[in-house]
This record gives sequence, structure tokens and C-alpha cells, in this order.
Amino acid sequence: MMSDESREAEIIIDDIDLFSDEYQIKPFPTYRALRRECPVFHEPTYGNFVLSRHTDVQRLRDVEWLSAAHGVDPAGRFPPGTYPDVERTDPPRHRRLRTLLNHSLSPKAVREWEPDVRRIFEEHFDAVTADDFDVVDAICYPAPAAVMCEIMGFPESRRDDYRRWSNALMSRLGRDIARDQRDALVEMSRFIRREAKQRFDSPSDDLLSTLVHTELEGQRLDENEVVAHGVFLLAAGHETTTNLLGSMVMMLIKEPGLFKTVAENRKLIPALIEETLRLEAPIQAICRTTKTEKTLHDVSIPEDARVMFALGSAGRDPEVFDDPDSLQLDRDGMRRHMAFGYGDHICLGSRLARLEASIFLELLFDRYTSLSLAADPTPWQSSVARGFHKLPVHAHAKEHPCTDSTA
Repeated sequence: MMSDESREAEIIIDDIDLFSDEYQIKPFPTYRALRRECPVFHEPTYGNFVLSRHTDVQRLRDVEWLSAAHGVDPAGRFPPGTYPDVERTDPPRHRRLRTLLNHSLSPKAVREWEPDVRRIFEEHFDAVTADDFDVVDAICYPAPAAVMCEIMGFPESRRDDYRRWSNALMSRLGRDIARDQRDALVEMSRFIRREAKQRFDSPSDDLLSTLVHTELEGQRLDENEVVAHGVFLLAAGHETTTNLLGSMVMMLIKEPGLFKTVAENRKLIPALIEETLRLEAPIQAICRTTKTEKTLHDVSIPEDARVMFALGSAGRDPEVFDDPDSLQLDRDGMRRHMAFGYGDHICLGSRLARLEASIFLELLFDRYTSLSLAADPTPWQSSVARGFHKLPVHAHAKEHPCTDSTA
């Protein structure tokens, strides 16, 4: 099989299509070429100025230059009149919204959630009875979805709907929206609107009630703002974790000896999580809109332009990470990746995602001795999301000693 290095030699900057199927499956040779030859790349499909170097992706924190108000999707801006969620607001309102939401996703809150998160994951592991199963369908998707349902206060009985809605939201990123995706998002919004109205009359101890009843700047969020935040939290709250878990499973399969190494030394679990985030960022890119003109690397980026920040490229920048395409569990500074974003808009749910990933790995190592592919996986077809729709595995279960002394 041709290596990334030999493939890189074939890449011609003028021919790069960041929204092609080939790029979406394997973007890393393109990242290398852009970092080396074209650190500001004006891609032709949607007109984004693409920043691929770690030091330039850090410009996400420059709120004087950049606005999040027009959305994060490289395929275009949100139409005028749509209601912004926390990811589509700028300071100072953005900081106030984060303060509101951080109450439910603070370090203390996440620690208190740990027993419930562990119970939910145990239930999904316990439900697996076959040696061959789709790990995304059985655990990586439904367990984080169930966790988010508990936090938001949504019924788990609608799990199939959540998946359909979230897939529609994530699939549309980096491409034009299809009619069935639009219909799914309308259905999702209507569901959250009904749930929000129930919380207005009968508040409970969940995140949606917090959105409905907490005051911001002396006023409560209006109904449309609550719906916008609910849509964002429901989808983003578990879809990125699903992608992280699936990528960790693939890492354990393709890296020789990795499963045994980490299973025998559980202190390496945090390092495996961070290296997977660095190498296979669940969200590969996000966009901002410029407030003013700026020149970077002799390229003028005009006012009101779209800038695409390649988070997945930043995690593999050799200027920051030695031998960046290899997994190293003893790597210094591995948390310098930007898989959860950077600056004011860093992911609200990063603590919860790391907790879920840790519990998932512990339970995986408790139950199995190794994993292998049972069939070809189905990766996301997206320039933004990276993970798996389907990941069929053969799991080698541990043999538990018989406890019957008469046996």
C-alpha cells in the first residue's frame, strides 16, 4: 500500500479539493502539503481561507479579528434570522452564556455525574452478547447519547430519533444541506420546543430547565434561543464523543500491542485518549468570519471572509509534535492538540467526553483481551466530522474462572 509520504509527492496545491471523497477519508497528506507549501490556502469550493499550522490555528482566540456569529460550517453561513446558540455568539454575551452552561458541565458537576455515566456504559456493555458486533451501534453511539439524554432531561426512548437528527446535523457540515437533513432538523427543533414548554411549566433538575429558567443580562432566553441551544447541545454533546470512542477502538486494532499495553497499565488510558484526540480529532475543522482585513504569510484575508481552521492538521504539526503521525503514549505536551477547539469557544463538554472515554476503555479492558475487525468499517464522509458510522469488530472475551468449587 502506498504510504502517506509517497502520496504527498503527488499533491498539487492548485488541485486540492477539501470536500472530495478522497480527502475526507484521508486528509493527512493534504494537511502536510498545506502546512509546508501553502499555510493560507484559499480553497475554491466555498471560498474559505484555510489555516493549517498549529500557530495559525491558535488565532481562533483572536475575538477582535474573528466572529462566530455566522456559524462554524465551512459550507456556508447560517441564513439571516436564525437564532444563535452558544457557539454562534461573540463576547461579551458568549462568556455569559458559557457561565450559564458551565454550571451543568463544570468539573464538580462532571465528577458528580461519574456514577451515572459508569452505570450507563456498563448497561450497554452488558447488553453485548455476541463476539461479533458493531461497536458504534452497540456502545459508541447509544451510551454517550443516553448520558446526554439524562443531562438534558430527554427520554431515552427517542434514541433512534436523536441519532437520525444528529446525523443530519453532522452530515450537513462541510456540504450543502439536503432536503431530508433539513426535514430532520425541523423535526428536532419541534421536539426540543415541546420539551422546553414542559420545563417552563414544570422545571426539573436538568440542563434544559437551566436554559429555560436562568436569567442572562436580566432576561431569560426566549423560546427560539432555548431551542437553538438545545439543538446544539443534544447533537454536539454526544456525536463528537461517539467519534472519539470509535477512533480509539480503531487505534487499538491497528496499533500492534497497544491493546495489551494499555490494558495491563491503566495509567496509560489518559495518554491514549489524548493521542487519539490529537491524531483523529472528532471535529477536523471549524470556521469563523473576519471582522477586519488581515495579512498572514503574505496573503491578504479580507474583511467579511470565511476562515477555516484545520484542527486536525494542527494536531499533526511537526513544529509542535515530534514524529507527529505516530502514537506515543509518553509524548510530552500531547494536550497541546486543539481537538476541542481553542480560545473562548473551547468545547464545553470536553471534561465529560474525557470521562466517558476513560470509562469506556476501562470497561473494554475489563471484558476483552483483544479486538480485531470483523468487516470493513464505514467512516464518516465529511470534511468536518471524523469517525465511523459502522465499525464491526470481533471481540475476544475474557474467560472468567469458574466460581463453583464442586466443578
